[in-house]
Amino acid sequence: MRLIKRIVALLVLTSLALAASAGTLTITSPTKQGNEDIFFGKSNTIRFSITGARVEVTVKATITDPNGGTITIEKTVNPNIDGEAQDSIAVNFNDTAVEGLYQIKVTATEQNNTYNEVTLEVRVDVKSPTFISFNPPNNSFVNGAKKVPIRAQLKETAVKEWRVQINSQDIPNNTGSTNDVLVDWDASAIQKDGVQTITIKATDKSGNESTKTISVTLDRVAPAATIDTPRSTDVIPPNSRVTVNIIVEDQFPNAVTSSGISVQLRRMDNRYIGRVARIQVKNEGNNTRWTGRVRKFRKTPSQYKIVVTATDRAGNKAIKQEVIVSIGRGR
Repeated sequence: MRLIKRIVALLVLTSLALAASAGTLTITSPTKQGNEDIFFGKSNTIRFSITGARVEVTVKATITDPNGGTITIEKTVNPNIDGEAQDSIAVNFNDTAVEGLYQIKVTATEQNNTYNEVTLEVRVDVKSPTFISFNPPNNSFVNGAKKVPIRAQLKETAVKEWRVQINSQDIPNNTGSTNDVLVDWDASAIQKDGVQTITIKATDKSGNESTKTISVTLDRVAPAATIDTPRSTDVIPPNSRVTVNIIVEDQFPNAVTSSGISVQLRRMDNRYIGRVARIQVKNEGNNTRWTGRVRKFRKTPSQYKIVVTATDRAGNKAIKQEVIVSIGRGR
């Protein structure tokens, strides 16, 4: 009887020891921060640690999507001499994955050992942020006289950060986490005019990224307008058509368009008569040649002025040019 009692006592002590040495499964990443959701994108990692292990442990992650579909991913780890192990499970989704709230149940299995179960809720988002609008437009001109407004609107429910860079360099106040990108770029630090690259990079909380690259030409030099014909020394016969040729020069090709050139007829006291009819606008390298014709008027004054103003695509204004036209006589 004494022997039997000793064996029973030994078995009880052994059971208590085994129970006391039950293993522990801990998810070290990701972890929930307050009321914030845990976000998963296309490529994700669940990191875990094991304590109280004795032999090989199989860790399984059972993933259930919002529609009830499940997949299981498992990883086998071996503990060190102290019964500890750390490892990770990769959880990846493709572009067609169901988006929304997922449940991930993580379990550990070891022969003659028990572990706790850990459940995670994660929000899966596999779509990158979308740029709905942006400004300045690609291939546009800016003059930099004032701060250049950089604006964009994002379609994204969980923006983590957007960042604006100029020529791959950060500028002041260039980050945010809203759906509206609002940055004012001070171009005064750029010494040389020419093409500059604006980059807007948007990242959501699932790690999805989108980048918008905008090329603009920094142009801080005003164009120069010249009235090639007619000249003030010309004598225009009565009732004849007057051809007007304007040349506008800028430091960059295609910097001046027809909408930026205004050619008006004005009386000698500057009262408005009308516009010169445009015939053709042609770009010739850095020059823009504007050709028009003065229409016949019933009461065309014997003297009037042709007044030319020109503004390039960056908003730089040329010095106004005038020529006096005399009908039927010299000056």
